[in-house]
Amino acid sequence: MLSSVYRFFYGVYSRMGAVEEMWSNHYPTNLSLLPWSENLLAHTHDIENLREEYLQTCKAMHNRADTLLAKLQEVETITFQRAVADSVHLSPWSMEWNGMEFGESRLVNAKDAKFHEHFSNGSYLVQLGENLHSWIGIGDKEIAKRFRAVLTILDGREIKREDIIKILLPKHDTDLHHFKESVEEYDAGNAFGKYDTIVKKIDDMVCSAFELSEDEKRFIQEEMATDSFLRHIKPSLPFTGKKKRGLLAGLSESTRYQ
Repeated sequence: MLSSVYRFFYGVYSRMGAVEEMWSNHYPTNLSLLPWSENLLAHTHDIENLREEYLQTCKAMHNRADTLLAKLQEVETITFQRAVADSVHLSPWSMEWNGMEFGESRLVNAKDAKFHEHFSNGSYLVQLGENLHSWIGIGDKEIAKRFRAVLTILDGREIKREDIIKILLPKHDTDLHHFKESVEEYDAGNAFGKYDTIVKKIDDMVCSAFELSEDEKRFIQEEMATDSFLRHIKPSLPFTGKKKRGLLAGLSESTRYQ
């Protein structure tokens, strides 16, 4: 399911399997709906040769947040809540929430610092992701900049409102500068870019096997990148772990029988 072509087919033709938050289980019935071509066998060795590079790339992508959070600990920090409370630019909008209640989780979609910072009613608004109605208003521009800088390394993670206020921020400008340098140094490896390159190589093999034209391949790749539904259909990558859902989430709790 790494191939954009297979994910496109799965999303359009087999979308019966995509439920809550766009996750899906690949039951045999679902897999039986996917197309097959004997021409794919000719690419067996080419795909196998991508295995190690693929695994190392996924590992780098998964470890990004943990590695950079550790780097953050190397500079002087302050909690987001304390930074707002200590700000000299206090105003009625020192900290404002929209679309986030206590206990609710929001997915951070901030890869490559794709955040939107707006100034409105004396407050700098920082969006957590694509949902325009989920944002945090901060009455101090410098705190907003530091908050945004840290959130960008949490891309792809779900975070709750009560956890956001505990996020550590670089305390001074020099701390922010050193932290940004650490982020740039890590991202110079460009794991996300390497992953996209691997997917494109697999797309080339699949398109060749099914005799799809360049225009058809380009259309599918664009749809998978921009369509509001299709762009969320992505495989669970190695090292990312499995998210527990429903009753599974409480099976490890010692109080589950109480």
